[in-house]
Formats: sequence, structure tokens, C-alpha cells
Amino acid sequence: TLVPQLTLNTMFLQCRNLTNIPISDFTGITGLSQTFSQTAIEVVNISLPDILTFHLPFDSCPQLRVLNLTIPNNQITSISYLARSCPNLVEVKPFDTSLVTNMQYAFYGCKRLYDFSWLDFTSCTSLKGTFGYTRITDASHFSIGSAVTDMTYCFEGCYKIEKGPTSIDATSMTSFQSSFRYCYKLKDYPTFSNTGNIVNTYDMFGHNYCLTVAPNITGQMTNIRAMFNSCVSLQTVPAYDLSSVGNYPNGYQFCTAARNIRESLVTGMTTRHTYVGCNMSQSELVAVFNRLGTASGSQTIYVSHNPGSDNLTTSDLQIAQNKGWTVVN
Repeated sequence: TLVPQLTLNTMFLQCRNLTNIPISDFTGITGLSQTFSQTAIEVVNISLPDILTFHLPFDSCPQLRVLNLTIPNNQITSISYLARSCPNLVEVKPFDTSLVTNMQYAFYGCKRLYDFSWLDFTSCTSLKGTFGYTRITDASHFSIGSAVTDMTYCFEGCYKIEKGPTSIDATSMTSFQSSFRYCYKLKDYPTFSNTGNIVNTYDMFGHNYCLTVAPNITGQMTNIRAMFNSCVSLQTVPAYDLSSVGNYPNGYQFCTAARNIRESLVTGMTTRHTYVGCNMSQSELVAVFNRLGTASGSQTIYVSHNPGSDNLTTSDLQIAQNKGWTVVN
């Protein structure tokens, strides 16, 4: 059946018993927005000679296993939410993405998909959530360039990944929120550059068990919540200027349960944060107190369950208290 429309937006949305695509000819179709989302389709094998953009075309299709799209080169500009939350998807036929600017959440939640070596990021500006909760193991075949404005949640929940991108140029970014959260096995981290605009590192490396060296981020961060939460291999927190971090919860769980952290070189912190369960000696905790800024109102720093916590003297605590801090040790 020849379909004369330009788009098929929402045509079969939530047809939960639909198992096959009932259209044979997509000539003239330029957009698929939520067209087959939340259906029971298992195999997609279609030619899209005129397609320009996707948005949620196969979102939340729990039975989808194969996505075979024939698309002319140099044509599409967006694949946002292309196959988000398709937990049984195991095969995607490569197609040209050299002009795609938006890959937001394209494969988020595709828990069995691991091969993304065919993607071309030349024009991409948004990688938000693109690979989240997939089985990708190696991203070392690409770099994230200065054109990318958003890579929050990009590798969130990629519990199999061991090699990250070779480099990340953060020139156009302001946030790394959850970009590597729950990457339990990640060992080869990217080289970070041009981080002066970064203000948000909320849960950036939460539960990264193999992180040994934290990146140098030069921006005036305002939210560091859970940035190194449970980073059990990290030993040193770099000399970040944290004087701009806002009130609770923006510093909550900053380094909680990062049991090998022996020193924190951060300066200027003025709001509630924690080093509970780290590995700092008495002298290193004193050094932390010396680097604190003046508390912004009534603020607390938590340093219990460190080797040196019980050895802190009254004069040690007074270093922080004289700046307006309450110390819980």
C-alpha cells in the first residue's frame, strides 16, 4: 500500500498487539514520530527513501529484536529516542549518521545491544542518554568533540563498559550529570579537556569501582552531589574550586563510601558535604578543614568512619568550627 502522507506520526502508537508493520511502501514519508512506539513488533525491515527525522519511532517495543532500516546516505538529522527501552533488541543494521545532530536517548535501555562502532558522530551535538543501560563494552573507537553540548546520562548504567571514549572536549558543555554513573567496570577513561564551563557533576562517577584518577575540571561547579559516591579505588580528589557549590543537597554524598580516598585537595567549600567512609588520616582531615571556606549559614561536614576520625582533637575540630562549620566525626 502506497502511503501518500509526509509523516506517519503516532499512527500505530500503543497498538500493543501489533506484531508486524502493515505498510509495504514508505516512499514520500519524511518523519516517523511515535509511529510504532509501544507495539509488539519483533522485526523491522523497511526502506525509508525520503526519511529526514526520527523521534520515538520504535520507543518501548519490548519484543523488538531486529531493526533493519534502509536509509540513503547524508539524509537524516535526528534519531532521538529511536529505539529507547527495547530490552530485547540485539541487531541494528548500520545506516549513515554523518548529518545527525541529535542522538538523544537513541538506544537508552537496549540492554542486549553492544555494537555501536558504526555510528558517525561528526555532526552530533546531543549524546544525552544515547548509550545508557546498554551492553556496550568498548567506546574507544570514538572521541566526543567540541560540538557536543550535552552528554549527560550518556553512559549511565553501562555496567559492562571497560573502555570509554578516547577523549572528551567539553568546550560546549556545562554538565556531566550521571554521564558515567554505574559504570562498574570502566577502567580506560577519556582524556578531558576544556572543562572551564562545567558547573554540574552530579553523580558523574557514582559507583565507578575502577576509577583511580579523577579528571581535572576547572569550571566553577555548583552541584557535586554524589560525584565520587562509592568510587572505591579513588585515592585523591583533585584541587577543585568548590566555592560556588550551592546549598544541600548539592554537596550530598560527595565522596560517601569512597573507601580508599586518602586526601581531598578541594578548596572553598561553604555548604554541607561528606567524606564518610573514606580512608583519611587525622592529618588529612585537618588539611580538609584548613581548605574549607567560611560556612554559608549553618552547615555541616561529615567525616566519620575514616581512620583518623576518632583521633581528631578539640583544636583540630576548632579549625572548621571557627569558620562556622559543625563537624560530625
